[in-house]
Amino acid sequence: MKLQGPKGCGGASVGGQFFQADKNGVIEVPDEGGYAAMLAPHGFAPIVGVTPAKKADEKPAGA
Repeated sequence: MKLQGPKGCGGASVGGQFFQADKNGVIEVPDEGGYAAMLAPHGFAPIVGVTPAKKADEKPAGA
């Protein structure tokens, strides 16, 4: 799940893990684990309409 961080965000540390922000202040966190809920009070918001990147070993549907 991708989250837009607050202005000037360089990353976030939550649940013992650090998530580096890209140049636009976006971090990617696992869907499970409640990371989005823990980061919401700190100004992080889900980016709607973004599909997660497929894992290298995932095959396209119907393959």
